[in-house]
Parts: sequence; structure tokens; C-alpha cells
Amino acid sequence: MNNISINQALDVWGDLWQAYYGKHHYGGDEAEIYAYRLMLYLPSLEGLNPVAIIRAQNALYQLVEKFAAENNCEITIDGLSPRDWVEQSIFDHRCHVKILQHVAQS
Repeated sequence: MNNISINQALDVWGDLWQAYYGKHHYGGDEAEIYAYRLMLYLPSLEGLNPVAIIRAQNALYQLVEKFAAENNCEITIDGLSPRDWVEQSIFDHRCHVKILQHVAQS
């Protein structure tokens, strides 16, 4: 994981669980994730520091990939696969993470 705190990781992980069960306050199976939530310092102190943005983006990518693998689900970020999103996008403000499908565990 890219140097984020356990609190940051668990906070976003909780949003992913809510979306997984279709109960996220933003859009049911879609969560709105803000970049500042995965930055090491307050964004007001970092500004739009490219290194901070890349770290936040990579942290979200890793969280989403781990969540998808552990929970047998498919996820998109801003309509792209997580890999395409991390390679093609700049996570400077917010993104939308959608759980497309999952297999219910009994």
C-alpha cells in the first residue's frame, strides 16, 4: 500500500462495502471518493502536488484491486477498469467507483 494510514484505508474500504451492498449514500452501488481522503497531508498544505496526487491515485487503485479480488466483484472507476483509470486519469479531485457485479457469499 502506498503510505496511507490504516484509518484512510478503512474509511475508503467502508465506502466500497457500502457500494458492494448497493447502499452507498452517493449512488447505491457507486461511491464518490475524494482524492484528499488518500493524501498523506492536508491538500491545502500540499496543493495539487503531482507526487501527492499520484500517491493517492495509486493507493485507491491498490485498495480497489484488493477489494475486487477478495470479494469476487468487478469494479470501474469513472467508467474505466481500475488499470485503465490509473494509467489514463489524473485523480486531482474526485472519482466515482462503481461495483458492477458480485457473487453473493452464503
